[in-house]
Amino acid sequence: MNKPFIRATFVIIMTGMFSSLLLAGQREKLQQKNPYLFSSDQITWLKNMDAALQQAGKADKLVLVNFYANWCGFCRRMDQTTFTDKTVIQKMNAFVSVKINTDLEKKIAEEYAVNGLPTTVILDSKGRIISGSEGYMRSNDLIEMMDSTVKTITDLKQNRKELESDPNNWNRALEFAQKNLELQRFHDALPWLERIIEHAPKDQVDLHAWANFDLAIVKASTDNPIASVDYAETVMSIYSNHEAADQTRKIFPDILYLAGEKAQEQGDLKAARAYYQRIVMEFPNSHLSKTAQEKLDQKTHTNDSAPELEISEWLRGQATSLQKLRGKVVLLDFFQIICPGCHQVHPHIVQMQEKYGKDGLQVIGIAVAFELQHIQKRQDIRNFVERTEFNYPVGIDKNFTKTFRAYKARGTPYTAIIDQAGNLKYLDFYNPSEVESIIRKLLFKGVR
Repeated sequence: MNKPFIRATFVIIMTGMFSSLLLAGQREKLQQKNPYLFSSDQITWLKNMDAALQQAGKADKLVLVNFYANWCGFCRRMDQTTFTDKTVIQKMNAFVSVKINTDLEKKIAEEYAVNGLPTTVILDSKGRIISGSEGYMRSNDLIEMMDSTVKTITDLKQNRKELESDPNNWNRALEFAQKNLELQRFHDALPWLERIIEHAPKDQVDLHAWANFDLAIVKASTDNPIASVDYAETVMSIYSNHEAADQTRKIFPDILYLAGEKAQEQGDLKAARAYYQRIVMEFPNSHLSKTAQEKLDQKTHTNDSAPELEISEWLRGQATSLQKLRGKVVLLDFFQIICPGCHQVHPHIVQMQEKYGKDGLQVIGIAVAFELQHIQKRQDIRNFVERTEFNYPVGIDKNFTKTFRAYKARGTPYTAIIDQAGNLKYLDFYNPSEVESIIRKLLFKGVR
């Protein structure tokens, strides 16, 4: 039995064809008349994801989602060919069908990681992805995906019924858990894996080895990677000669890295360093070894006194210094005006200041320019700051990189978090959840 570490991926086919928008315009007019439904030949499409999921739950159906945009030529081609195929139309009666315009529903597109168009996915009634494909799909390809998905879900339902009548069928329980794991239904897999480990006969070595391996994956994937380390080590030590141990060794650096990030997020920098150190020492050839070493090098600077700001020009807010801000938690946001990631995280940084400013947080934006300086001149930065929403002071770094280099920042968007005593507590690329977690711990320490 071979259980590789499975992650849901799409086959990426980049598409884009700018042509006549007549058909798309007709579709939009039809949608405007009815905010929930529109038809393409004989297929009735919902255009509201919540309505589709609700209907699927009531009817016990799966949801087929077609992500599109008006400008996408292959989206229209799929409408004209695949979705007019008689067999496709017939089989889609078993699904709740929904079309999502990615230009109008950007949040939904981001939630489902839609990168290319058209993208077609099949969801369960809770909105979880079961299968999907990115790019133009021919009729036969879509039919195959629908048939395969229906079979997978039918088998799962049958397995669950069998387990309800015979919950001690341990091999069936492991198979059921593994099928849920492949679909990233981690919480559905979790209780069965735990039950196998606790109650299945200990002499069934193969069963326990794979159950512990799978449970390590579940823990790593459900915000509990520190516990995942223990289960992975169990497989590698107790079942050292089993194939499950070989598979565990392959993914163990990933588990250690996730555990390090989790410990770091919880503010336990000592534990985080220990996890990163294990990757470097025990898995020097791992794809994560270099990254872990960078984490170690970076974390040696935390708990040191934060270097003072050196700003050549303040563009928003009043001139300030870290010395003046003692008693507050300070978040330094190093950004470049040409940095796409900086634009992406900017709304969250504004939200942090708005949300925690009254509790003692002070964000300071520091504009830097260490690449493409010919389009990041001082006036370019001034213009950007003038037309962009900021609710905190913003300044241009002295010589464009002096403070940036004093903090040993490695790119943008880069963040430093400084505690009330002026000590550096976080230094890394901006991670919304991690940054907020550390800010909350510093602001509300001792508060339950």
